[in-house]
Amino acid sequence: MANDKIGSLTPAYVPMQKLSNKRRPMSGKRIIERALSQSKLTKKQKESIKRRAHLKRKAVKKPRFPRMYSVQNPKRKLQLRKVQCFKDHRRRVRKSITPGKILILLAGRHRGKRVVFLKMLSSGMLLVTGEYF
Repeated sequence: MANDKIGSLTPAYVPMQKLSNKRRPMSGKRIIERALSQSKLTKKQKESIKRRAHLKRKAVKKPRFPRMYSVQNPKRKLQLRKVQCFKDHRRRVRKSITPGKILILLAGRHRGKRVVFLKMLSSGMLLVTGEYF
């Protein structure tokens, strides 16, 4: 009784498993090839072969719905208005600000200091000099 099992899950009688595998039905294509190699087939044999071949055809897989849908859809940029990007805007300075004018800084660590305006750079920044007065 010690040889009832080989390992934990496999039965001891492995040859029986091999026999059961051999008893599976053959595909229709294989049956036809085998029968053609033998003598002529009777009508009954041909019908049974066709029936078996028909049963062996695989069904066409239907497309499935996804199991999960993505929660976050990719964001699309909507062009609501025909407006240029900020980087494409023309930079302008107030007409009253001309080179040599005295300006008062409003932000940063030098806030409240007076400076002299030199020129406007292409990026839109103002070039100023010194901390005067």
